[in-house]
Amino acid sequence: MNITSKISIFFTLICLFLAICIFSILKQSENSTIEFEDKQIKKSTETFFEALKSKSFFLQNIAYEHSINDNILKILEEKKNKTNKINFIKDKYTHFFLFDKNKDFIYGNVYDINSDEFVSIPNAVKTFFKTKKIDIYLDKNRVNFITLDYEKILFTIEKVFKNNKFLGYVFVGRSLDSLFLSELSKITHQYISFLPSHTLTKKKQLKVDSNLISYDINRANNHTLFTYLELIDQLNDSKFY
Repeated sequence: MNITSKISIFFTLICLFLAICIFSILKQSENSTIEFEDKQIKKSTETFFEALKSKSFFLQNIAYEHSINDNILKILEEKKNKTNKINFIKDKYTHFFLFDKNKDFIYGNVYDINSDEFVSIPNAVKTFFKTKKIDIYLDKNRVNFITLDYEKILFTIEKVFKNNKFLGYVFVGRSLDSLFLSELSKITHQYISFLPSHTLTKKKQLKVDSNLISYDINRANNHTLFTYLELIDQLNDSKFY
């Protein structure tokens, strides 16, 4: 082998070595970037769910206040309501129902934010109470959703007692309308919307208190990331995002 061939092979090996080094550095940099993005997405997901929990705690406080209200106690004792509305605060929640200890419906109101009027009571909530084990939804750390007349609802349930006697349940819910999602966007400092259907392609899971959150990440391009969270409709045991 002549000197020219040896030099050519030498420089070829050097170029190959440099190419491998550069590729390794770029790959390591890419992996580090993806790992950093995954950590940020995880933090964002936790922040979003903490914001949902704060909304849920707010509804729980309302449900509790109603559960010790004398008027509510009287209605549950007599199992009938003589008034049209019970202290309904339209800008705080959208669904309010009373059920007796046998889970029979007694009273309810549904307020539609878009039309600014009260609408009919959905039969689905009565089905929900009759067919589900309600006690599992009394966990204060749980975040619960239900679909009522095609609306996704964040809800909470409180038991009602008088002199240690169990009388029934208070159900308080809030529609996941555009205003609700806008408020969450302000809290989390990121755009939030919800989809009727979707599929998680690379499902990841995150445990927050009593809630196991499933999510995945869609990298649209080098500058845009989307995170999809899988939420469970407790009435139909179906998923939405």
